[in-house]
Amino acid sequence: MLEAAVGEFNAGRAAHARRLCEQAVATFAAHPGVLQLLATLCRHDGDMPGARRHVQASLALRPDHPPTLLLAGDLACQQGDWARALAFHGRAVELLPDRPQAAFALAKTQHAAGHPLAARHTLKLAAITTFGGVVIANRTVTLKAPGRHS
Repeated sequence: MLEAAVGEFNAGRAAHARRLCEQAVATFAAHPGVLQLLATLCRHDGDMPGARRHVQASLALRPDHPPTLLLAGDLACQQGDWARALAFHGRAVELLPDRPQAAFALAKTQHAAGHPLAARHTLKLAAITTFGGVVIANRTVTLKAPGRHS
């Protein structure tokens, strides 16, 4: 059912994907992948309480899953809960030290939380370890004053 839900979401049928996930959760034992996808779909629909509930349930079953940690960090950022966002994104970077997407998520969070020097340091380390063009190209975001983005 998870595969079908992912296929529906990728095909642009998020509402049907969400129904499939909700059906899976109601019918079967909790599965962290289904809960993570359901959190993503809730966020897509603007249902932030649902997104947070499902991402927490997914992390309870699979606490060190980097994509779920990144989603949890993004949700915490949307709430302005910088401590939790930094913890989630930081853990994702620990688990994925060579992935620019994790480092960039942490750096954006550090910057938004008022820690531009930490963000700059995170991006420098990511650029050194990954040579990721995405990280290098977006480094300027962290060099500006908080709240100023171009």
